[in-house]
Amino acid sequence: MLGVFDRLVAYFQKMQRLNPPLIGCNIGGYGSTGKFVNVEAYDLLIQAETGLTSITGTESKSGRVGVSA
Repeated sequence: MLGVFDRLVAYFQKMQRLNPPLIGCNIGGYGSTGKFVNVEAYDLLIQAETGLTSITGTESKSGRVGVSA
């Protein structure tokens, strides 16, 4: 059984055969090599790890960039 990523790749390849100019992009939060290659990366996690959430929001509650309180 294929995983989600494998199914998405197969779907993209099918769509590209139907529309050859179609392009795709693969983005990794921590790069494509190294010890963090398989670590999940998403917006709020990256904001927290970089300290961005500590300088947004209020004194009692940290905030997210781009999200209204």
